[in-house]
Amino acid sequence: MSKEDATQEYGYDEPKFPVVIFGDGHWAVLIRKEYKINRDGKPATRLLVRPTAQLRKYFNIKDERLIINEGYAVWCEFDNEKVVNLNDDPVVGTILVLCDFNGVDTKLTTLLAEYLRTIDTLVREVNALKSNISYLSNELEELNVKRDENE
Repeated sequence: MSKEDATQEYGYDEPKFPVVIFGDGHWAVLIRKEYKINRDGKPATRLLVRPTAQLRKYFNIKDERLIINEGYAVWCEFDNEKVVNLNDDPVVGTILVLCDFNGVDTKLTTLLAEYLRTIDTLVREVNALKSNISYLSNELEELNVKRDENE
């Protein structure tokens, strides 16, 4: 069955809007994104999103916070290091935020931090081994030179 046939038969179709997926699995429709410097002087990404009913309920997003003329959307802000632009398409783009809607770390961010610590440790070990190899190569070269002088 072709994609067109499946679309007609089952009513399935591709999403026609960009989405933001949060690290806890919630999602929202992306209306707009802006880049700025936050209060801490760090680069940040501001996202204007239209939250799903589930997201609104889970994070207790009150109607007063919603911008009605933007289609019941709300602004949220995250450090750039927690925002991954998976697909920048204006129609079906996808942004992954490595924390939840409130900026709290999730299991995803904990796992990534653990992986980064492991990688950092391994890089330090590799650099130490490279240093040892360099030192031992120099020692071996000096011994070869001394041996050649004695012959």
